[in-house]
Amino acid sequence: MQGTDTDIRPPGEGRRWLKKDPVARLKKYLIENDLASKTGLDRIDSAVRKEVEDAHAFARKGCFPSARELHKDL
Repeated sequence: MQGTDTDIRPPGEGRRWLKKDPVARLKKYLIENDLASKTGLDRIDSAVRKEVEDAHAFARKGCFPSARELHKDL
């Protein structure tokens, strides 16, 4: 979680906000109301994580744009 290694936030603030996490709350609601299974949601989570990891790896392998490209289409 961003900001956990800094002293700009009061102690415990991160934990309090994690309890309000909308994604976790939605997952819980879907499972409790038989709208989705934990297994199905876990599969979706794994697929999304892999897609993000693949996109990150692709971006890291790419070249930085030239100085001329930085101002193109502005």
